[in-house]
Amino acid sequence: MNDIKMTEPIQRAVAWIDETRRDHPGRSLASLLAEAGMRFNLGPGDGRFLERFFQAEAPSVGRGESESS
Repeated sequence: MNDIKMTEPIQRAVAWIDETRRDHPGRSLASLLAEAGMRFNLGPGDGRFLERFFQAEAPSVGRGESESS
């Protein structure tokens, strides 16, 4: 089985991607994953984990949350 644990670098990458997606909603997930891989020194397995993690999350994106004031 190929289980990747949520190591500290992966947790930091998830938090960074989540924050960056909120601040820059037009950025593609692919570019964010590539940058996170370099920024947090992630290996190929970690990158695949992040891709699956965010693709699985995709249906919940756009739940009507709006921060415009």
